[in-house]
Amino acid sequence: MAATSTLGQIIIQLAEETGIGYVIPSYTGTTTTLTLTNSYALGPFSGAKFPIGAPIIITSTTGLGETTYVSNYVPSTGVVTVSPAITTGSTDCVVFDPTKVDHADRILEAINRAVVNRLGRWQKMPLTFVPDGDMQGATVADYWTAAANGTAAYASAQVFPAGSAADEFGAVGLNRVVQLTSSGAGATSMVGNGIRTQLSAQNRLWYFQTAIRLVSGTGTVTLSIYDNTNTADITLQVMRGNDSLTLTTATLGDFLICEGTFQQPATCVELAPKLTLSALSMVAQITPIVMFPLDALSFPLPNRIISDQYIGNFHYATPLANPGGLSAVVYSGPITLGGRTHRINQYGDHLTVTFNFRPQRAVYYDELVGEGTLSLLSSTTTFPLDHAVKWAKYELYKYLYNREKRPVLSNGSLGPSSWKAKTVEAKREADRSDYEPEAIQVFGRT
Repeated sequence: MAATSTLGQIIIQLAEETGIGYVIPSYTGTTTTLTLTNSYALGPFSGAKFPIGAPIIITSTTGLGETTYVSNYVPSTGVVTVSPAITTGSTDCVVFDPTKVDHADRILEAINRAVVNRLGRWQKMPLTFVPDGDMQGATVADYWTAAANGTAAYASAQVFPAGSAADEFGAVGLNRVVQLTSSGAGATSMVGNGIRTQLSAQNRLWYFQTAIRLVSGTGTVTLSIYDNTNTADITLQVMRGNDSLTLTTATLGDFLICEGTFQQPATCVELAPKLTLSALSMVAQITPIVMFPLDALSFPLPNRIISDQYIGNFHYATPLANPGGLSAVVYSGPITLGGRTHRINQYGDHLTVTFNFRPQRAVYYDELVGEGTLSLLSSTTTFPLDHAVKWAKYELYKYLYNREKRPVLSNGSLGPSSWKAKTVEAKREADRSDYEPEAIQVFGRT
């Protein structure tokens, strides 16, 4: 089962391991008081145990993620008064040391720096001319336009093994697809952003590869390549599709691989992938789309890739059987061997890879990827909890080290830091993690 960690879980474990916060469970909460009738707060303690001004973040289901401060604490009754007011009914929280952090957001910021900048894995991504062809965009409507009666959305594809009792038929090794839902009057379609092309009387030849499936409902799902200039579907030469070598499916289940070529019409200056549903109450999905002219030597890379250090090797993706879906796709070893090379260049706002040969089928590359910001305490990262905590600890200690007010010695230098040793050790521990992405030997890069 894929490892998952919520922001709330990371906060709790980080507080426990660093001692920068108290994890307080099982209290009775109102809008302004937390009554702790347990050994955490009711007892012969000093009022300084939870000093006035100590930041608090609520970790219970009720009030999850709300932040406030200690405004008073009475050890004999176990009552903590808070300000500003919070939602009535919270039961669990973390109280932080105000001499270390001035607000709970400092903890959230350290965790998100770890998730976004420190955690990573190698993942295969497609080389494609299709805008958002890898389906990693932030907003689906920026790249995919659904017609009337249709709604487009990103969806997480099922992966094996399942994390619940969900139907596991049609599992894929992908983390994201685009999903189209039909409603209202029935049939609908979805078109990707257009690819601007050069007019050519030579009928330029293009290659494409993707996969489609019917998730629910009754009707036909169809993939086509659309000529935006002439508002017409382009004739395709299908290499892999259904039994009749067309790109349609009406059967619930596994993905249907769609692969083939087409000739760009002589009057076409813009083309795009298109998914069509034939009836209402249907849900269908399409996987990342590889599409490029077969004379191409250079391919654009997404502008989220800021350095060639995020790129490993390039591989052919070959379907071996259909039906059989994406479980029948095999990735080759590195393709830039035996005199075949590639170089990475910066052009404007994105990198471009250029080969010294013309790929004739789908190419995927290894990309070192992370995950986005965790905005809610219920937000989930697929990285293991202990791995996320290790890097969050380093980011927190580094923050405390950088903001520490150290005395100036008689020789003008700064006095010793109380956080340096912890910062160095946290970095060493995180670097040694079993979950760190392995180094990749890159072949054929010039």
